[in-house]
Amino acid sequence: MVGIMQTHQQETPKAEKRSGKSGKAQAKSDKTEGKAQAKPVDTTAFESIGERADEALNGTGANSLRAKTLEMWWTVGAALQAGHQCARAETGKSSGDEHEVKFEAFLKRHHLDDKHLSKNYRTNLVRCQANRGAIDKWLLKVKEETDYAKRPVNNPVHLWSEFLAAHPGFAEKNIFGETKKPKTKTKSGARHTVKPPREPLKAQVERLEKENNDLTRRTAQAEAAEETLKQKQAVHERRSTISDEERANPTPETIAQGAEAIIQQFGMVFAVQVAELILSMHVAKKAA
Repeated sequence: MVGIMQTHQQETPKAEKRSGKSGKAQAKSDKTEGKAQAKPVDTTAFESIGERADEALNGTGANSLRAKTLEMWWTVGAALQAGHQCARAETGKSSGDEHEVKFEAFLKRHHLDDKHLSKNYRTNLVRCQANRGAIDKWLLKVKEETDYAKRPVNNPVHLWSEFLAAHPGFAEKNIFGETKKPKTKTKSGARHTVKPPREPLKAQVERLEKENNDLTRRTAQAEAAEETLKQKQAVHERRSTISDEERANPTPETIAQGAEAIIQQFGMVFAVQVAELILSMHVAKKAA
């Protein structure tokens, strides 16, 4: 009996230890389930902004896209911003698949999806809305300095392009007010190479014309050298056909042919001098 009691006393701490482990595991499980069950988010303010944009864009008496005023586009831009904020509040993420799913659901609820507004319009309008402070200041300056006919149009696509053209290197912000980091074209780990500046068009034309003139000059020189070589070969062939007797007693015809060959190879002045020398020698020989 005493042995049984001792055995029971020895096993009790182990049982309590196991029970403690299971209790911790249960507490951890309850904590995980608590995290999984996200707290409900109050999206009333976001939904109200979306409803106002729906009425401005698609409501009774709404104008066509071309006739929309800039104030109407700002109303829609505020709704797109509210949609992103609503998606971030529900998912805790500013981007990614979960964020996009919630954002697209917001667009459908308020008729701001592709069926009612193209993605190109939404993208540029989001960028305008995210940088509205800078755009408003620019618009005030433009209205003061230019005529009404030359002012930027109300279309958000054109408005954003005109703004960027007037502000090269602008530090753009995203829809959450964060300054975007400049994108690099090189891949991770790739060596960065600096491209040389583009040569001006006028300089390109001048360079190509110079190269063309040089090529034409070298071609003419090559053709002249080829022609000279042909003439030398002809003279050599002509000399090989003159017999020893003709060389000893040249006739006027032979002298004329030789002179013509000399002219082709050495020029007229030298040929005349050679002809005079040959004739004098011939005359002297006959007189002897």
